[in-house]
Amino acid sequence: FGKMQMEWLKNALLYSKATFKIIATGSQVLNPFSTAECMKAYSAEYYDLMNFIADQKINGILFFTGDRHHSEVIKQERNGLYPLYDITTSPFTAGVSKVRGAELNNPARMPGTLVEEQNFAKVTVSGAKNERVLKVEFIGIKGDKLGEWSVGEMELK
Repeated sequence: FGKMQMEWLKNALLYSKATFKIIATGSQVLNPFSTAECMKAYSAEYYDLMNFIADQKINGILFFTGDRHHSEVIKQERNGLYPLYDITTSPFTAGVSKVRGAELNNPARMPGTLVEEQNFAKVTVSGAKNERVLKVEFIGIKGDKLGEWSVGEMELK
């Protein structure tokens, strides 16, 4: 992200009152088996951000990522803290890339979320205050639902 952008992000997270704090970035952040671009490859920035989120006890963090040419949701458990999620949606107009190697059976992937065909994500938030749910539906180019995943705000505290 670079120093200025990272400082801006940290400031925005510190002062946000949003139920769900969505960090959108071009490449995956949490995938432990990514062989392509992933923030984990930039360990100084990755650990700086992860430590900041943990130290400041920032609730509601979700990463929305792309550039993998498939869609999936990755979960990262954290000791004594709520898990983090990386929602990857890609591709809608680009070619499809099937997962392979260690990623094929990635234990961090949420079941039923791997989509290896053209799709887009439809995101909805519903529910009363303190009971909000964010739902992601992966929709194919013909409008069919190819996968879905949801998380309640209480799971991100």
